[in-house]
Amino acid sequence: SKHYAMQLRLPVSGNGSLTSEGESWLRRRRLCQPACQPDRIEAYWASMVSLSGKLLGEWSREPRRGLHADMMRLTLDIVAKALMDVDVGAQSRVFG
Repeated sequence: SKHYAMQLRLPVSGNGSLTSEGESWLRRRRLCQPACQPDRIEAYWASMVSLSGKLLGEWSREPRRGLHADMMRLTLDIVAKALMDVDVGAQSRVFG
């Protein structure tokens, strides 16, 4: 069972992998488990490094930015590339 504080987050975060329990959690975990195997994660590192470096370049040109928005965009870029082999690029701002 999740900590009771997680129940308080349900209205905000919904019933996703982080907050679900029991059979719902197990089903979700089994769906994402293959993508989280060590050999698969090792294959993602090149994309993670490349996309992070690209963002660092943006920071050096424009140092005053929204850190939260940049991190959310970087996360979306990495997940899209690693799990679906899709480069969302400038579209990540729209998706986010």
